[in-house]
Amino acid sequence: MPLSRTMTAKKFWIEAVRDLNIHKKIYKWERFSVVNRAVHAVAGTFYSLMTNDYRKSFTATVTATNEIDLSSQGGSKIRLMRLGAQTQIVVESSASTKKPCIAVSMDEYLAFRTTDLHNRMDIIWTLEGEKILLKQGSGISTVFTSQTIIVHYPAIPTDVTADADLVDIADGPAVEIAITKAKMILGERFPSLKKDYTRELKELVASLYQNFGVQASLEDIEGKVKAVSS
Repeated sequence: MPLSRTMTAKKFWIEAVRDLNIHKKIYKWERFSVVNRAVHAVAGTFYSLMTNDYRKSFTATVTATNEIDLSSQGGSKIRLMRLGAQTQIVVESSASTKKPCIAVSMDEYLAFRTTDLHNRMDIIWTLEGEKILLKQGSGISTVFTSQTIIVHYPAIPTDVTADADLVDIADGPAVEIAITKAKMILGERFPSLKKDYTRELKELVASLYQNFGVQASLEDIEGKVKAVSS
């Protein structure tokens, strides 16, 4: 379910172009592209604040080679937010006595000795491209295909494809920052529309941090404003 409760793609677009003098016809698919690009940019910039908003879970289908193919789960592709994805993913198994399973680097995954005493009851995993690779100690007898594997992961915002679709970003400062980002994107395409939104963004970013109960320094705020503007 999209995070906004009131902001449709059409309303978002109207707000983005309200004070812009655009004479060239912009097709609907182009509008959706601008909206989605803006939402993705803001969600990525402030993902550390919004992690819980975008967290999703699925019960994984594991292959015979002990892999979870993220490009094909339940007939659809799992769309990961790639910013620090491995640190944000949590893998749980019905056969593991340790919750959650242990995230490791690829080097650690390759070096894992299943028969070592301290590894016998461990389940480890690592992320490689579109796959989660699993490995378990010899003390666990249940094969992965017979286990219940649940993956909690950071998702990317759902794209809008119709005017009535709600945008997948929270109402309030977050969606206002996204609207401002959309104005910037339009300024890239139409140089005559380019404006400096630094002051507005500073106020919105400060409000966003306040909404999450996080104290942010002026340096933090300015850094995020720069990131949104890039």
